[in-house]
Amino acid sequence: MDEMGYLIEEKGCKNIESPIEQEYLTLIYEAVQSYRNNCVVVFRGQRLSPNAFAILRFLCRHPRIDKAADIARYCGFSTSLASRSIDGMVRQGILDTVRDEQDRRINHVRIREECKEIEKLIADIDEKFYQDLTRGIPAEELAVFFDVFRRMMLNLKEKGVDA
Repeated sequence: MDEMGYLIEEKGCKNIESPIEQEYLTLIYEAVQSYRNNCVVVFRGQRLSPNAFAILRFLCRHPRIDKAADIARYCGFSTSLASRSIDGMVRQGILDTVRDEQDRRINHVRIREECKEIEKLIADIDEKFYQDLTRGIPAEELAVFFDVFRRMMLNLKEKGVDA
């Protein structure tokens, strides 16, 4: 169980004073878990770990950010964990690494052409999840929510919290 799950399930958010804050954290955690569960169902036969899936999803969305250290930073992994996951997907034939022409120490990570259907699967998961998540919510309310959430994330970044 991850840290947020432990905080919510085992501790009951006891260190969070406001019921609104507790509900907010619980709802975010449940949304993340729901997304992960959707991914597990779709990728069940692919033998992909949640970390591998996160890396694939990142590469699909940001193909120009393709160095293991950068992928690790954006996905919130240690460099060694990202490297192990990438190495495993290279062995599975999902990813390729290409040595940088300018700096031979750098390898760029790419989804293999034969595995491009994974990009479509990930896009379909994201689209379905977003539709399910926002069903029945008017566009104006979503715009307000995203504006407030964006400002909250900026507050965290200003304090130096990785997000």
